[in-house]
Amino acid sequence: MEVLNQLIISKELGFISENETFLVRQKIEKITNMLNSLRKSQLNS
Repeated sequence: MEVLNQLIISKELGFISENETFLVRQKIEKITNMLNSLRKSQLNS
C-alpha cells in the first residue's frame, strides 16, 4: 500500500518516531481490514 510505503520512508528519514510508526501501522491495519470486509460484503451481494 502506498500509505505504508510513505510511512516507512518518513520513519527512515527521521520525520516520525518508532512509536508513532507503530501506532500509525496499527491504524492502517484496522482500516485495511475494514475496507476488505466492505469489499467482500459488496462482492457477495
